Amino acid sequence: MSKWGFTAIKTNQSDLDLVDHGLIATIGNLEPSIFWCIGCGSCSATCTSAQFNNFNPRRIIHAIRSGHVKYITDEVDKCLLCGKCQMVCPRHVNTRNIILNVKQITGQNAI
Repeated sequence: MSKWGFTAIKTNQSDLDLVDHGLIATIGNLEPSIFWCIGCGSCSATCTSAQFNNFNPRRIIHAIRSGHVKYITDEVDKCLLCGKCQMVCPRHVNTRNIILNVKQITGQNAI
């Protein structure tokens, strides 16, 4: 701690050159609509699961793109697979299929 009573905040940025892009490549081959996401947040605004816990479909897609596999495997179980996010998406991203594919790839029970 510095003598002025404050410290620098740890950065939250990702170095995309050091990230394993295997997951985004695999998901992109199975569901190409993941590349259409513009991160508008419509999916998160209507998410039923987000009302009850700290789930956010927009963060899941961002984490897939950023290669944060640990975060994805922890969060993907919170999805109820209701499909509301897919219905409100202005770019018609198939978020339900993305989450199903992530569950299958990571070895979690899909249904």
